[in-house]
Amino acid sequence: EIRQRHKLIDSAIKQQRQDSDAALLQGATVNDVDLTSLQIPKVPFSPILIIVPVTLVENWEKELRLWGHFAVSTYVGPDKALMLNRVQMGKNDILLCPKSRIM
Repeated sequence: EIRQRHKLIDSAIKQQRQDSDAALLQGATVNDVDLTSLQIPKVPFSPILIIVPVTLVENWEKELRLWGHFAVSTYVGPDKALMLNRVQMGKNDILLCPKSRIM
């Protein structure tokens, strides 16, 4: 599933580069590849459970939101059931869970 997503992203980048080259040949000015403008289809994706020390939950959440393209839920606080439900329904890709909830 992850390999399939990477292939789709690579294909979309290649297509955008071809479009940019064609526009340049016609005299247009084209910026470098802008990944946010790519039309990348969603690939069926299984949710991921990441178990971390309770002191690192917020840091992991911040980093995943900063560097990833994931919808992240955390299994802490009063909304635990809601967050778990969001992952089960496919609305979130990653569930961060403190190690203390598992043991």
